[in-house]
Amino acid sequence: MVSERASQQVFFGVSALLFAASAAVTIVWCASMSAMGKMPMPGGWTMSMAWMRMPGTDVARCRGVVPWQCGS
Repeated sequence: MVSERASQQVFFGVSALLFAASAAVTIVWCASMSAMGKMPMPGGWTMSMAWMRMPGTDVARCRGVVPWQCGS
C-alpha cells in the first residue's frame, strides 16, 4: 500500500516537472519569435521575418508543405 502511494507521488512529481519545463520552453520560444526582425509592409504594418521565405527555396516545390520543410 505504501509503495503504491509513493510511486503515485513520484509519477505526479515527474509529470509536474515535465509540464513546468515544457511551459518554460514554450514561453522562451515565443519570446524569441517576437524578437525577430520585422519587414515593413504596405499600409504601415510589419510582418514577422518568421513568415518570410528562406533564400534558395522554390515556391512551386513547397505547395502543400509546411514552410520549414522547404529547405534548399
